[in-house]
Amino acid sequence: MSRKKKSENTQGFIPFEDLVPKKSRFGKKRLITCIAAVIAIIACLFVKYGSDTGWNGVSKSIKVNQNIVEEEGKFYAHFIDVGQADCELLKCGDDIVLIDAGDVDGFESISSYLDSQGVKEIDYFIITHMHADHMGSAAMVIENYKPKNIIMTKLTKENTPTNDIYKHLLETLSECDAKIIQAKPGTAYELPSFGFAVLAPNANYSELNNTSVVIKAYFGDTSYLFQGDAEAQSENDILKNGFKVGADVLKLGHHGSKTSNTAKYLDAVSPKVAVACCGKNNKYNHPSQEVLERLEERNIECFRTDNNGNIVVVSDGKEISVITER
Repeated sequence: MSRKKKSENTQGFIPFEDLVPKKSRFGKKRLITCIAAVIAIIACLFVKYGSDTGWNGVSKSIKVNQNIVEEEGKFYAHFIDVGQADCELLKCGDDIVLIDAGDVDGFESISSYLDSQGVKEIDYFIITHMHADHMGSAAMVIENYKPKNIIMTKLTKENTPTNDIYKHLLETLSECDAKIIQAKPGTAYELPSFGFAVLAPNANYSELNNTSVVIKAYFGDTSYLFQGDAEAQSENDILKNGFKVGADVLKLGHHGSKTSNTAKYLDAVSPKVAVACCGKNNKYNHPSQEVLERLEERNIECFRTDNNGNIVVVSDGKEISVITER
């Protein structure tokens, strides 16, 4: 079953009226006809409204890698299940932002998902940092979806990778037509329908996880925080610099590791929903039980790609709802 989470100070969903007919004097044949009509009405309502219930909702009208029936004027944050790796799609109409690109074996899944959502090209492609589980398929994304802008962290000589994956990415970047943008905290980017701001990295960190580009996306009165693999040091620097991190949705840092997602940071963000991007039975035991307990203590509902598959958090600008694959 998919679950819905509502923002505060907004009207809830209007429940359906009871469609069961009251007791009458109809004969048996007439009663059967009425029951059949009621069943037909209920079926029609489920067809009309069922897409909001998610992949495994009542209607079962949405399945993996099939189009979600998007509503005009709504914002969709897709947390794509790419195993023990990261890839998120932000979409409102034709405005597209992609964050990370899974591991080296993730392009087929990513491409299939992007195609299912009608993505032809990308406005902004954010590569949070240079670990393979975040940039593994970035070169293929660039070659196939022609992003207009690519946001990355400027690395130091000490933390620059020397592996073939990174070398291939650099070659692809040198040949593409995209504008390459260095991530600078405090910089905001506006698309026609939504925007986002860069909050990190705030220093030249030796640990690659802390070089992660952290962004806060906003749509209407709702906001989403994407942490990459930023750990406690980066979280502390974000708070120290006075950035407003409060958000409705938090993509947990470092797949839900206890080296990230500190109690202090969770209190500052105060999300309604947290999402952990992680692989089933992963060897790191992500998300950490310690982090799960922190979330539970704060009544933050946690969704996980290992358990829930693809996850979509929808906003109408006032309230959010969560759609899960399973």
